[in-house]
Amino acid sequence: MALLAELVAATLAAGEAAAQHRVKVNGSVALTQSYDDNVFAVPGDGLQDAISRLSPQLGVEYRSMHFDMRARYTHDAESFRRSPELSTLRARQQATLDGRWTPWAGFEALGGVSYVETNSPGEFTVINGLDVAGLQLRRQLARRLATTGSLARRLGARNRAVVTHDFTRDQLVGGVMSASHVATARFERQVGPSDALGLGYVVRRFTALGQGSTSQAVTVGWTREVTPQAHLELKAGPRFAEGRVGAELGATLRGRFHRGEATLSYVQTETALIGRPTPVTAEGLSATFTRSLSRTLTVTAGPSVFQARGKGLEATVYGTNLDLAWRLGRHLSLAGSHQLSVQHGELDGHPRGEIVHNTVLLRLLAGTIN
Repeated sequence: MALLAELVAATLAAGEAAAQHRVKVNGSVALTQSYDDNVFAVPGDGLQDAISRLSPQLGVEYRSMHFDMRARYTHDAESFRRSPELSTLRARQQATLDGRWTPWAGFEALGGVSYVETNSPGEFTVINGLDVAGLQLRRQLARRLATTGSLARRLGARNRAVVTHDFTRDQLVGGVMSASHVATARFERQVGPSDALGLGYVVRRFTALGQGSTSQAVTVGWTREVTPQAHLELKAGPRFAEGRVGAELGATLRGRFHRGEATLSYVQTETALIGRPTPVTAEGLSATFTRSLSRTLTVTAGPSVFQARGKGLEATVYGTNLDLAWRLGRHLSLAGSHQLSVQHGELDGHPRGEIVHNTVLLRLLAGTIN
């Protein structure tokens, strides 16, 4: 009987271990038809074209009790109707690998690496964590390699410490290659049922063309659950860079309501822009509204404004977006969107005039990527 009991226990333990370790392979393919009224993002009347895009994607996911890992690869091929010389089988490709390790309660380690190659470098100029339109940059092959990592540790019931490091290397083929390192340390404390305070320190290092610059910032943050449906985050502090003092600011107000959500966000910070040898001061303000019109149909819309200032650069971009997502079945969805961007200012010390850019697209997606 004792031997039989041990055999049953071992069988159950093996079954439980197998259930705790799971590998999942999934994929999708998207067919997109779009209209772009300014393919090269230039002032005045730009090149207009209808573009067909085929985008297969493959994903692999591994999950266990203490460790998760996910890898994805996406490849875009584009065909231009009026300008066939722009058609290419390598319009864009992206590979990502993300991992999460939680060896014990209260400790979490996150890490990731990504590589992107695209003919639309403007997609790299968005402030992280803020849904704003980036600078309109001319069509050119661009590459980005990025890594990120963080360690988070709970220190008792109310305290939490987090350290992060992000690395980004950007390159315009035939142009400038730049790199940035951003290291942060943050301490958070829950001071009440609805309030939390935080103290943060960030160091940024930018390098390009054999030269570099460093900035540091200290911020104080406050987070409050105003109501069960309203969440507020504020962050402010001084930033020191090359003998200058600036402001590091951030604010987010998020409200949930029946079948929807609205978010208002503002950021002022220092960042790097692809193609530029020196960092810039950037400000962004965005509002996003999301509502489920039915169980299968969701609409998202909102305006944004983005401003960047630096050596030979002073540009302001106004943008709006409207997105519709319609789930046709478990593994089939249809999405439509319209994006408008209006840019004023100068790049490289030369006025560029007004750049107006409209894109409209319709995408059919078959499959799933978690």
